[in-house]
Amino acid sequence: MRRWLWAMVLVVAVFGGVRAENGKAMETIDRDAAHRSFFVPGWGQWYKGYPARGTCIATAEAAALVGAYFTYSSAKDAYDDYQAGNGSYADYNRRVDMTNYLLIAAGFIWAYNVADAYTTKPASGLSLTFGDRQYAGLVYRVEFQ
Repeated sequence: MRRWLWAMVLVVAVFGGVRAENGKAMETIDRDAAHRSFFVPGWGQWYKGYPARGTCIATAEAAALVGAYFTYSSAKDAYDDYQAGNGSYADYNRRVDMTNYLLIAAGFIWAYNVADAYTTKPASGLSLTFGDRQYAGLVYRVEFQ
């Protein structure tokens, strides 16, 4: 129950603020990117025109989660060995700690991912947009300074 409460607090903190930079269109893009990254790490970066950053974030998140899964499996095996008298409890404890560190790293990567998707400006260039969920279009965006 407490985990769901913390998740809801995080969602409100991330999505509750509105940044009024270039009008409503920019707010919508920021929110959409954050929503996408909330569910799939790296998707918001791809949406805003940063495919390399999105791929790196998705890869790092996947590596942390896969690593946590394998170290958890290894810890279960080490515990079974300890119960059978063939292994040490310190070995099991070390593997559990590594699992926890990888899960914490995955959490930090995920939080960075959502915050980055929300705060980064869209890249100049070609992008795919959906207007009013009725039509799609390609947009080439250029910023002059």
